Amino acid sequence: MPPSAAQARFRQAQLLEQQGKIEAAFDAYGQYLERFPGSGLYASALNRQAAMAQAAAAGKVKSSFLGIKTTLSLDKTVAMLGQVRDHAPKSALAAQAQFTIGSLYQSKHKSKEAIDAYRQLVRDQPTSPDAPEALFRVGLIMIEDAERGNQNQANVDLARETFNDYLIQYPGHSRNAEARKLIGGLDHRDLQRSLEIAEFYMKTRKPESAKVYYRDIVKRSSAGPQYAAAKARLKELGE
Repeated sequence: MPPSAAQARFRQAQLLEQQGKIEAAFDAYGQYLERFPGSGLYASALNRQAAMAQAAAAGKVKSSFLGIKTTLSLDKTVAMLGQVRDHAPKSALAAQAQFTIGSLYQSKHKSKEAIDAYRQLVRDQPTSPDAPEALFRVGLIMIEDAERGNQNQANVDLARETFNDYLIQYPGHSRNAEARKLIGGLDHRDLQRSLEIAEFYMKTRKPESAKVYYRDIVKRSSAGPQYAAAKARLKELGE
């Protein structure tokens, strides 16, 4: 096709955007990107798509010349961001789009979708500036799910594993100290849970079962209220 065809398609997308026809403009830029991948305006079209998708995610899309703001549906916004990602899979724009997808799902409390989106970013672009925060957020979401009682212990274990992965993969990241503190909190929660189980066995006259948990607490800690209580109970039980 002659260069004028690419320019005409790009101009069409520009005019639609100027008219406030955001979805139509986004689609027009997408058609341009698919039909003219070698064009000199490719980067400009991709940048416009990315800007429009991010604006949609932030709820800042203007629907008309009057400047009336509208919020596109979650599915539509995710689809827009996914298209930006797929047009330049290894670019910074792709990483930003994928991170925003995770953020959107997280803001809507769609835990599975958010975790999957963040993990895809870490898998596809592990060196992206957004990847450490994405992996950190996976751990946070798992803790939140555990606090809501959603497969409590499984999520606690997965959160700990995730934070440990984060610390190994991204040492020196700005939230390393916070991750260590959260791991400490998870460990404390585990010890408390073990102590409560042991005390339950004591109340139901099953001291041998209780000992298993008291010993585990002593093995996994060296100080703290759970450690002291377990040591005292073991002494009381003849150990």
